[in-house]
Amino acid sequence: MSKGSDDVAKGLGGLVFFIIFLIALIPKEIWIAIGVGVALTLVIVLFVWGINAYEKQGGGGSKGRSRKGGAGGCRQTRARR
Repeated sequence: MSKGSDDVAKGLGGLVFFIIFLIALIPKEIWIAIGVGVALTLVIVLFVWGINAYEKQGGGGSKGRSRKGGAGGCRQTRARR
């Protein structure tokens, strides 16, 4: 192994240690707040994704489809008479 790659390994090890040191400086309460924020965001994203998937399957709403019965059907029936 050459001296150059030894220096790179030492530099990377120092960088990793420095990042862990910076993370350790952040108080516990901040990590809890970050976790709660990430969890809420994940719940909202999954909820919206589920609604979009449900509508894409044709399970919800009347987008592009006519409903059987209801007010629209009554008007058509009256117009034919």
